[in-house]
Amino acid sequence: MRTSNFAIRRLSSNPNAFATSPENVATRKGVALKTLFFAVLTTASAVSTYLLVINSLLNGTFHFGLLIGLLIGSSILSLICGIVANVSIKATPVAGSLYAISQGFLLGFVSLIAELAYPGIAFTALFATIGVFLIICVLYYTGIIKVSIRFKSIMFTVLIGVIFTQLMLFVFSLFIPALTLIFYGSGPFAILFSIIMVIIASLMILVSLSNIDGLINNGLDKRYEWLGAFGLIVTLIWLYMEILRLLIKLRGRR
Repeated sequence: MRTSNFAIRRLSSNPNAFATSPENVATRKGVALKTLFFAVLTTASAVSTYLLVINSLLNGTFHFGLLIGLLIGSSILSLICGIVANVSIKATPVAGSLYAISQGFLLGFVSLIAELAYPGIAFTALFATIGVFLIICVLYYTGIIKVSIRFKSIMFTVLIGVIFTQLMLFVFSLFIPALTLIFYGSGPFAILFSIIMVIIASLMILVSLSNIDGLINNGLDKRYEWLGAFGLIVTLIWLYMEILRLLIKLRGRR
């Protein structure tokens, strides 16, 4: 999921990615509207899932097996659509939309579980995500924060390290279950780990904004606005999950 942000970078070496006329040049407004479209799909799917599960619990029609099947199916669909959206620009609008809907289903379920344990925590995470995103946009577009090539290289290395670390944690946790509590429990080290993940996810927004800006300034074709928007929504979903995880750990210590 996280590597899709760097799919934006590879466009700079593709001559077919650039517009052939001024009317077909991508704009920030176009990327923003398409990002908003993906965000609305994700939110609508999450809210629908939240309400449907609550309603089924209250009416006694809840089926645990069906829910597990839907969760697994949504995860697989998200993975497939994420790959397709990055590989085929023609398929990005449809694949990206399906990705947003499937991720919304997963977010809705995770948020519901979090809400049942700690009321109000999902909304806090949502508002925090929006707040972080707006602050980063202000800092970036006002020029307070500059994104250099060196910064992008460092973030790419950090991102690879994060993916490798989490894969290793998953493998080792199968043999040493206690290791999971060290990184995902509510202890000081686990909280520090979550804070670092939130910071990394936030900085990745800067990288995405910079990559999109660079390609727009060089005449990126308008159809690639979808891919830029997809990269942003992937990062925002990741940021929300990391903030939610951090809040759960902080509330769990109480």
